[in-house]
This record gives sequence, structure tokens and C-alpha cells, in this order.
Amino acid sequence: MFLTSVNSLGNVNTIESEKEFLNGIIIYIKTNKLCDWIQQPPNWAIFNTYPDCSIYVPFGTYQIDLQSKSEEELFKNLSRKNRQYINKANREGVKIKKGIEYLDGVLLLIREKLSKAKMNFITKEVALILKNKLDGHFLVYITYYNDVPQAGTLFLSNLFSIYGYYTGSINKPVKGATPLLYWEVIKNSKNIGVKLFDFVGARINPTPDSKQESLQLYKRHFGFKMKQGFLWKRGIC
Repeated sequence: MFLTSVNSLGNVNTIESEKEFLNGIIIYIKTNKLCDWIQQPPNWAIFNTYPDCSIYVPFGTYQIDLQSKSEEELFKNLSRKNRQYINKANREGVKIKKGIEYLDGVLLLIREKLSKAKMNFITKEVALILKNKLDGHFLVYITYYNDVPQAGTLFLSNLFSIYGYYTGSINKPVKGATPLLYWEVIKNSKNIGVKLFDFVGARINPTPDSKQESLQLYKRHFGFKMKQGFLWKRGIC
């Protein structure tokens, strides 16, 4: 399984050159008998194309180019309502905490949110494995209001991109708690030179009035733009 898409092809970066590159990888894998099957990648690894003879599906993700705009421009790209919520949360003393010591609290918020939706959620065992393996690139954020946890998120990061991994909240968080959290991550990531903020995974043309459409609208309110591409998988024979 490839955990990222093709990030760079030097000075030549076209769909044709990416397909040639991927076909070359298939030949290399087949020649060296490295595996029998390439599994579909995670939904943040959106390829611009796919190798020959693969099974593929159009898919997308929402991204912000953090380095092409100033902090002021990024803030202006937020929806007016999100800007109002963030300012309100700051005035009312919503606090943001960051660090692995807040992992238990964030996992509790994630479990509370996703279990109600009957969705799978990350366990502490898996979170600690990621924390140990990624060596500083597994990020934990949480917001508090009057010392009560409101919303929490887990991110995976490198200088190429920061990826939204899991998020959760109490049933009715104070207004602005989650937008303020995401805005803090946007600012922090930009300041250390991260290129992209990736909100991870989006169906192409979701069903109108569906939960998927609602989630995509929520992401667009933070200034994210959809990148369209493909997920693919392929047997080696």
C-alpha cells in the first residue's frame, strides 16, 4: 500500500509523466517479486492518474495551500460565520492545548462522537504506536471552555502536508471551539513551513442533502479547495 500520492517528479510534472512513473514502479515490483497485490491507498493519497490495468475510482480531498497566502489572507478565506465564531471563542476564553499529554482526553471526545454515528474510532494502543513511530509528527490538539473539554483532533504531519486524522467533540460544544482549533492548526502549520493542510477524503458529487455533502460544505467554510484525482489498486501477475 502506498501511503502518499506522487509528490514530485522534478521539473516535469504532468499526468503523462506520472502515469509513466507509476507504470515503471509496477515493472520494478513485478521484476523483483516484491508483492502480489497493491492495495487501495488511504483517502489522503489522491493520485492524479493510475497505472495501466489497475482498478480505479475518482476521489478527492480538500486542501489549503498554506504558503501561497499570508495569515491575513487565510483568515479572510474562512467563511464569515467561522471568523465570527473564532473571534467570539477568543473573547469568551476558549483555550487550546497541544501535546501528547492530552491524548486520553482527545480519544474520549473521538469515541463519544464516532460511537454515536456507529463509526470505527482509533484506540489508545494504535495512537501510541503512531506516536512512537512518527517521532513528533503525531499531533494532538484539544480545546477547553471553563476547564471542560470541548473538541479534540489528531493530525499526522510532515513539511509537505498536515493531515486531519480523527476529530471528536462533546454533544454541544461552545460555539467557536472547533473553528478556533482548526484555525490554530492552520496558523501553526504555516509558521513552521508546512506546504498543505489536507482535510482528507471527499467523494466526488456526493448525494444532495447527504451527510457527505454536509461534511464537504463544512470543509469549504475553512477555505479548503477540492483536489480531484483517483484511488487505485492493482494485482501483480
